[in-house]
Amino acid sequence: MPWPGVRRLVGEPVEGLPADGLEVVLALADLAGDRRLAAFAGGWSAGAGVLVTADPARVLEAADLAALDGPDGTDGPFDLFAELDRPVPLARDLRAPAGAVGGGWVSLLGHDLGRRTGRVRTAAPPPDGPRLPVASLAFADHLLRFDGARWWAEALDPGDGSAVAAAHELARTAREALRTHRPPRTPAAGVRAPDARAHMRAVEQVVHAVRAGDIAQANVCSRFALRLPDGGPAAVAAWCALVGRLRPGRAALVTGPWGALVGASPETYLAWDGDVVTSAPIKGTRPAGDTGALLASDKDSSENVMIVDLVRNDLSRVCEPGTVRVDDLLAAERHTGVEHLVSRVSGRLRPRTGPGAVLRATFPPGSVTGTPKQRASEVTDEVEAAARGAHTGAVGLLGPRLAVLAVTIRSLEVAPDGAAALGVGGGVVADSTPAGEWHEVLTKAAPLLRALGADPVRPAAATAMAKGLADPSHGLLETLLAVDGRALEVADHVGRLRRSWWELSGGALPDDVTDLVLDAARAAGPGWHRVRLRCGGDPVRLDVEVEPVGATPPVAGQAGLVLAAVDAPAAGAERLKFADRRWLDALHTAGRGRGADDAVLADPVAGLLETTRDCLLAVLPARDGRPVLRTPPLDGRVLPGVTRQVLLDLADEAGWLLERDGLDAGVLARADGLLAANALRGVRWVREVRGAADGGGDVRWPAPAPGVAALDGLLRARRGL
Repeated sequence: MPWPGVRRLVGEPVEGLPADGLEVVLALADLAGDRRLAAFAGGWSAGAGVLVTADPARVLEAADLAALDGPDGTDGPFDLFAELDRPVPLARDLRAPAGAVGGGWVSLLGHDLGRRTGRVRTAAPPPDGPRLPVASLAFADHLLRFDGARWWAEALDPGDGSAVAAAHELARTAREALRTHRPPRTPAAGVRAPDARAHMRAVEQVVHAVRAGDIAQANVCSRFALRLPDGGPAAVAAWCALVGRLRPGRAALVTGPWGALVGASPETYLAWDGDVVTSAPIKGTRPAGDTGALLASDKDSSENVMIVDLVRNDLSRVCEPGTVRVDDLLAAERHTGVEHLVSRVSGRLRPRTGPGAVLRATFPPGSVTGTPKQRASEVTDEVEAAARGAHTGAVGLLGPRLAVLAVTIRSLEVAPDGAAALGVGGGVVADSTPAGEWHEVLTKAAPLLRALGADPVRPAAATAMAKGLADPSHGLLETLLAVDGRALEVADHVGRLRRSWWELSGGALPDDVTDLVLDAARAAGPGWHRVRLRCGGDPVRLDVEVEPVGATPPVAGQAGLVLAAVDAPAAGAERLKFADRRWLDALHTAGRGRGADDAVLADPVAGLLETTRDCLLAVLPARDGRPVLRTPPLDGRVLPGVTRQVLLDLADEAGWLLERDGLDAGVLARADGLLAANALRGVRWVREVRGAADGGGDVRWPAPAPGVAALDGLLRARRGL
């Protein structure tokens, strides 16, 4: 009979080991690396508090995708999925206890493996940090299992007793090590956070793709860099620290000559129970204790529901028709120090459908890609700075008695020298804000860094929810234009207000906000009207004010704005639109005092940010025959303006190149034109910016650039003006 042949499931009690599973794993730390120590803790099975194994009977490993290929595009040294589909027939030993596991494939599957399932088809970004294999399968024919009360030496024995003997030898090694070992040093050092602005820029690009209808959601990831004393015993100690302090549901430690995967995942990717397979996607995150705010978040709920639909579709590829169902939807659960929304989807597999076939149909996991999966993966490949490595792949044990894979999140990738990376990301949908997504990254990373003895990375002042410029107790303000009874961009404005109110208060606005605005606009009747929506208080109170305003002429009929540059606050402008506008009114008055129409906030490095009333966009000389539109990024220092986003959408549809970067003196000097825009006044061209040139001089444009007029025309056409 070909490998693995019939295996006998054996389980025999072990004496002399402590009732602390992590203590035993730590004692075996010297087996990390070449002897491939591996361990699992948490909720992998009802009968396993801790599993630990080493010295696998067989190893199949590919350092990268090229190693999976043979000559002329044929299969390489092994077919990963076919190996996992190969059954392990069992002849159960009657002495094996209930809950016995015996062993199985210790599986580590990197995110890039999705490029072999057909679900991801683009090239990966460049690698950064430790290089773990894209696929590692180590067949553990023996292990030690702690069931919460006692230890068992277990094996999938080939019939000659060798695997049973190996399990008892592992127990003996642990007993000896417990008498002499010193716990390795665990503190992490040299924590370096990802580039916050690069992450926020990536989020903004994904939001743009969502608004364009290209995708519905995508998961944007970044990588923290840190260092452990080494990639062997210290990595084992780090894993024990994470498990002991955070109690993750799917903690996995996998080591090899290449280093270690130190996993503290809370998320079940795939779990098999007979012919039923279950997936439990996690989408939606808040700090521990914020359950109410999490349940009130429309953004988090929509993220989760979209991924549930994707998982249903994935499982339907391998399950019997009509058997895929949602067992649990939007349950709030605490995992690894934060609150999450968790759903559960299951289905009954078609006959003779093995784990390899399920992986081919579903990998990479839907919760860490987006929807639709293939296009979302293409988008994130374009915007992420580095390849994900093991992050957002899968890790677990695939055996005849226990078959579970976790999503590889909340996990360290550790090189042999101790250099480590912590991948963290989050789902991005239409109403995501770059600063909010960056804060979510820091929220997810903080408990792990604390558990490792490192200080969490705190958000910069520029991304703070409130910066002390306005008084948040006055509530929030939203302003939009109504023309002849029609409220313009109402969905975007109400969406921003809902998201801002949730971020400020943790609560939800009433369902009838949109109706209030539409009714007020209809009641206003003919002409142009300003609609102001204020919300505040506890319980929340909504007030709608309507007043007539003059119509803004096309740019050709405008005199052009004169702006006066003033020093921006150190952290930039408020990124929520607070009703308290006193600080802006003071700057506006200062600009008027210099003979200008308004003041423009100027950062010493980034250049112009925004005026007290408008966002700013520059029209730059064409590149490769395409006009270029540039605007400051949403890095927390500017308000995420609705009209700014609409103009970017329109320019993209018209074939413009978009740049989200600073408007410094050099950019202004080569710009064909500059425009200011807001919901009420639309597009207005800028004639002069005082104090914005090098040396404090002025920048002038004698007439509106054709590109400015073109954008004004696009906006007016969209608005039906």
